[in-house]
Amino acid sequence: MMSPLTTTEQEHLLGRRVEHLLDDDDRAGFRGRRCLITGAAGSIGSELARTVAACAPAHLTLVDQSEYGLFRLQQQLREQSPSLSFEVALADVTR
Repeated sequence: MMSPLTTTEQEHLLGRRVEHLLDDDDRAGFRGRRCLITGAAGSIGSELARTVAACAPAHLTLVDQSEYGLFRLQQQLREQSPSLSFEVALADVTR
């Protein structure tokens, strides 16, 4: 499994400065809460899931229509946050 890119590597790849979206108040808002992320297996959704998982939510529910994408994200979260309570749901939210 690949390790996450450092901020410097991200900036080099993107060709611009990387903005960090969550400040301490945002992180505290997720801590101890139940969170639902739709589109969780996509590029933005999976990064959001990893970010929220690092904030210690009470439970994280991940929804996507990609079985393989959810499987990969599930494996990453188990490695990154072994004590995280989460579940994945294979579903299409447009139906």
